[in-house]
Amino acid sequence: MGTSRVTFKIKGTTLPGEVFAVCGNSTALGIWSCQKAVFLIPKADDEITWTATVNLPRAILFKYRYFKCYYIEPKNPADLRQVLVNKWETHPHPRSFNPSEEECILDDGNFGIHNDIEKLDSGWLTCQSEIRLRLHYSEKPPVSISKKKFKKSRFRVKLTLEGFEEEGEEGEDDDKPVTTLAEKIANTLEIALISNNGYRSRHSQPECGYALEPGQWTEYSIQTMEPDNLELIFDFFEEELGVAVVQGDTLPGHVGSACLLSSTIVEKSSGLITLPIMSRNSRKTLGKVKVDYIVIKPIEGFICDMSPSLSKYWKPRVPLDVGHRGGGSSTSATLAKVRENTIASFKNAASHGAAFVEFDVHLSKDHVPIVYHDLTCCISMKKKMDKESSELFEIPVKELTFEQLQLLKLAHVAALKVNDDKENLDDEND
Repeated sequence: MGTSRVTFKIKGTTLPGEVFAVCGNSTALGIWSCQKAVFLIPKADDEITWTATVNLPRAILFKYRYFKCYYIEPKNPADLRQVLVNKWETHPHPRSFNPSEEECILDDGNFGIHNDIEKLDSGWLTCQSEIRLRLHYSEKPPVSISKKKFKKSRFRVKLTLEGFEEEGEEGEDDDKPVTTLAEKIANTLEIALISNNGYRSRHSQPECGYALEPGQWTEYSIQTMEPDNLELIFDFFEEELGVAVVQGDTLPGHVGSACLLSSTIVEKSSGLITLPIMSRNSRKTLGKVKVDYIVIKPIEGFICDMSPSLSKYWKPRVPLDVGHRGGGSSTSATLAKVRENTIASFKNAASHGAAFVEFDVHLSKDHVPIVYHDLTCCISMKKKMDKESSELFEIPVKELTFEQLQLLKLAHVAALKVNDDKENLDDEND
């Protein structure tokens, strides 16, 4: 069995320092490992066309995927390179090829498109970390301005990343990997705008950022090789950008800035931090901004590969409405008006368009299945001379027979304080 000289060819655009690579199910293609993958080279006369040539055994079915990445070459040639996967092809069934000729050229068209279907996904964390920052309205707006002139203003926010330059001692980092180009490991920023109406993802921001809206979350995802060496600057602009806040300002409507040093949050994993908003010129405090954060780091010792992707996709289908305990929980007066886990509740769910209903089943003492949620029921013992007070005795459902359970008129413990339920219990005693 001879070998075939196979040339892989793909088209796609890259950012500065990014490269295309191919990995597959053979040793020559790295056994699905991105660290052992084959890197493609752009053609001199066509920068969007990338190629690489590999010798593969003939008459064997090879499976492979393309991906786009940055990479870091180690100083020691015996060590594996570090690869930061930005995008990879995630079709349930990867590309495949059975070489039969001495020379083969695989012109695979555009990156991410296979069998006329585009399937691309973001990569995973390897040697970089991810910081996510989120601004959102909860009980209060994320931005609070103390100055009266801005009390009724709405704001736009723009996030800028800056790094600190540190001088290391000579010979200090001899054992650390080095990059082939400094710009290969540039920090990346992705902005997500999330609301009930949809999800929008952006890799760039308008000059004055995005508006803070009550019904929208703004989330920033930053991937970096130096999670403790970033300066994250939030710039705030008035919603009405036509009137300049500071005369002669280069950015009309600019109000102030807040600075977050990543070193203050990187060891805490997640939390909420409050930052002061400083005016641009006088450096006086104008207000504050609350930022939710989470720091995500790669799992040590866990290595991902590109062989599986079926788990990432589900067949498209219409969402199903499922009635929780029928027409909904009825444990308080503010929730469902029809008693949960009853025939009436199931019918109520169906009349409101539910495709299925969910309910809970227990066995009575005499092994009869009953529809009931809690493991126990509380039996109310009313005092003869005091109608306003009652004492509850908690009894496991499995300790009562089906006949005994049928004698009970059920009311949830949390609802006994509601007048309607008290009246129902009184009616039962009359």
